[in-house]
Amino acid sequence: MLEPGQVVHRDAGQPGEFLAAQPGSAPAVTHELQRRAPEGINVAVFEPGFMPGTGLSRQHSPRLQRMGRGMERLPLPGISSPVKSGPALTSVTLDERWAHLRDGDFVVIDKERDVMPIANNPDRERRLWDATAKLLRPAMQADS
Repeated sequence: MLEPGQVVHRDAGQPGEFLAAQPGSAPAVTHELQRRAPEGINVAVFEPGFMPGTGLSRQHSPRLQRMGRGMERLPLPGISSPVKSGPALTSVTLDERWAHLRDGDFVVIDKERDVMPIANNPDRERRLWDATAKLLRPAMQADS
């Protein structure tokens, strides 16, 4: 079984490496980012909601895509659209209502949610951060 944050080398013929991650990885990385951020910088996660009418559904049939666009117009929990999620992200970024967010607080569209318990593990968060940095190092060196 892979450990979160473990860098895995692919077999011959499959170039590259990948990072073992699991649900809760985005909040986990934000927790580590918060620990490393300068004072006065707050880090949170914004989840725009499921947006079935966007390009994310481009592999679906035209019928399912039409259904997705229709679902976006209904007041269904967790269903969103760029028209709804764009202003919600702007609000989370700028409005005083959200000024308390930090340490990877998690917002889904316009509601603060608890993160999964697996996303609160400082050792795992550090390993995931270090593994990500290791994988990105060659790209960063190539750009400099």
